[in-house]
Amino acid sequence: MITYLKFINPFQRYPMQLVGTALCTLFYVSFNAISLWLVAPVLTVIFQPGKAAATPVPLGDIGGWYETAKAWTWNLIGGSDPANMLPRLCITLIVVFAIKNIFAYGQMHFVSFVEQRMIRDLRRLVFEHLARQPYSFYDKRPTGELMSNIMNDVNVISVAFQRVFTQVVRDPLTVLTLLILLISISWQLTALAAIIVPLFGVIYRYTGQSLKRKSGRIQAYLGEMSTHLQEAISGARVVKAFGTERHEISRFERRNAEVFRHSLRLVRLDRLAQPLSETIGVMIIALVLLIGGQQVLSGQLLDAEDFIRYIVLLFSILAPIRGVGGIHNNLQVGAAAGTRLNKILSEPPEAMDTGTKEITTLSKDIVFDHVSFRYETTPDWILKDIELTIRRNEKIALVGRSGSGKSTLANLIPRFYTPQQGRILIDGVLTDEITLRSLRRLVSTVSQDVFLFNESVRYNIAYGLECVDDARLNDVIRQAQAADFIAALPHGLDTVVGERGTQLSGGQRQRIAIARALLRNSPLLIFDEATSSLDSESERLIQRALELLFHDRTVIIIAHRQSSIRFADRVVVLDKGAVAAQGTHQELLATSPLYKNLMPLYEQEPSLG
Repeated sequence: MITYLKFINPFQRYPMQLVGTALCTLFYVSFNAISLWLVAPVLTVIFQPGKAAATPVPLGDIGGWYETAKAWTWNLIGGSDPANMLPRLCITLIVVFAIKNIFAYGQMHFVSFVEQRMIRDLRRLVFEHLARQPYSFYDKRPTGELMSNIMNDVNVISVAFQRVFTQVVRDPLTVLTLLILLISISWQLTALAAIIVPLFGVIYRYTGQSLKRKSGRIQAYLGEMSTHLQEAISGARVVKAFGTERHEISRFERRNAEVFRHSLRLVRLDRLAQPLSETIGVMIIALVLLIGGQQVLSGQLLDAEDFIRYIVLLFSILAPIRGVGGIHNNLQVGAAAGTRLNKILSEPPEAMDTGTKEITTLSKDIVFDHVSFRYETTPDWILKDIELTIRRNEKIALVGRSGSGKSTLANLIPRFYTPQQGRILIDGVLTDEITLRSLRRLVSTVSQDVFLFNESVRYNIAYGLECVDDARLNDVIRQAQAADFIAALPHGLDTVVGERGTQLSGGQRQRIAIARALLRNSPLLIFDEATSSLDSESERLIQRALELLFHDRTVIIIAHRQSSIRFADRVVVLDKGAVAAQGTHQELLATSPLYKNLMPLYEQEPSLG
């Protein structure tokens, strides 16, 4: 929780709500003490009417604030007839309890606002931090685990925070107020009761440490279960195709059983603290009743009214004492989730954009100058000493076996990754010197696995752009050969395409991606050709759309089939991360054995690249 407050500080963000919470808490504690105080006069009126009917002593003749408070109480009730005093006392009790509960609601009103705002702000903070992570960050972490961080871990913190924030002022203040009253009535009995109180601390210290460990394990298992859910649902087609439903159910049940087992242990341990602390509380009450009751009977220490008030206050102080101990346990549960979130929030975001130059057009060329790159997770070089120049409006096809570095080479241009050696220049300017925003606006990408959001067709085509003119939108839809199928959709452009575009065919998704690239109109296009086979009609429409998309722009084609190579002015052959050969298609067939051997495979196995 301390880690959590480090990122979201409520004292800076919501000062007025916290002031309201503090005032309501103060008044709640005060009226709670008054309501407990009034219980003794009620019982005295009922069981000792003679004493209640006695004329109160004038306030000026009484020493000590406790005796003064008692005199104030009887003067407030007034009268000498117990039959008349009892209704007034009951009405006073009702009013005091009503006021107390009004302030209790006021406290929860402000606390709920602060709690929900903090949780909203924390989710936003975590998501913004994830959104600013470099592309390589997502290579190392399962999607399900990150989803679990945002949802499960934040929810755990939410519950812990709500409990802690409600109790952290109210319960200690209540304990302090009632303790002062108890000491005022009898410091001897209070000292006797305090002998057993340290047992509360022992219980909550032990359970708190264990709760933190168990909560951390549960959050880890929930992360694994979220990852499995995400994989099983996203890969439903594969699961169905291989008939592995039982296998996936078994995998899920194993993880679900682990979560159940550890959750049960956590809940049992958490519930154990209450009966143990209640037993200790009863021991305190019994000890006070035994010793104090004997002294009352012998008239040595307290009269009946004071003893009744003392016992009522002693009973009432046990719950807030348990609440103070519960604060520690709730902090430990929240701390486990906070530790997991802290690991995410401690990850450095994408390298600070040190670029200062804005580039809006590509007027010369792109140069790879002795570029070498490897991923953090592997010692092997993916790209080795790449020297390559791509001229303005040139169409380059990258070919090579799987793992030869084609996609990695293209991903270096928008700085999704940073090469360990060498440099990349655009129009003679180092990419490190170009602002990320302008650099990535130079590039449009049509990936082989087209990703569409679970939004409308219009949203997906105009993604990342504001105030798109309908005429321009319809124009790119026509150029992408998508007008006919969009018109046939139930709601046209406003049709929701489903998660990852599942309501559309593969060819339709590709044409949406082409329309998106046309609308963005970036001078550089990275086209990662789809490896999946399409029907002849879709293939024909896409080829026609690509001719328009490739016109008058620089294009890097990550080729998987011979059909896309025909668009290229030059073919670059990669082998084991190095440039093995380059030239036109016909030149390479004549001069490069590697390229000649690859061509039949490209035709037969489009998924090879």
